[in-house]
Amino acid sequence: MKSDEILMIGDSLIEYGDWDDLLGTEVINRGMGGDTTEGVLMRVGRSLKREPGKIFLMVGVNDIITGESTGFTARNYEAILEKIRALSPESAVFVHKALPCSPEKLFFVFDNSRVTALNREIERLAKKYGAECVDLWDVLTKNGELLPEYTTDGVHLTASAYTLWAGRLKPLL
Repeated sequence: MKSDEILMIGDSLIEYGDWDDLLGTEVINRGMGGDTTEGVLMRVGRSLKREPGKIFLMVGVNDIITGESTGFTARNYEAILEKIRALSPESAVFVHKALPCSPEKLFFVFDNSRVTALNREIERLAKKYGAECVDLWDVLTKNGELLPEYTTDGVHLTASAYTLWAGRLKPLL
């Protein structure tokens, strides 16, 4: 295990962050725009070959956008955590609660209550697999919606949102 290495893996919310600059340290960024839990599950093994000291996971909203059920997403999420524990058992694992969208800026219909349901599953799985749950809702949301000032299009985050997110992660490094 390389205790000083940090892996961030997930969808575009991970990919679009300039984590090296935001966190002030080198980060392996394995975010991929449009990715789902199924996609992360298929590629997470390659990212774990270095056995990073800390792993941060953020994925799930694209599953909801593409119409996957909460059960399907939770099963994939659990399989991701199982794979992480099997391939990099000494790594500290941090799972992010999925963020809701901002209907004010979206160009499609999105049910934020499905994010709440998914987050219940993420919290349950975090406990089961000894992962710490990172919750950004208190700084980026209000009334179950992503605040419009923190999103460019209803889903993706602004620079100020990434700064707040990084502030939440720095004490975990």
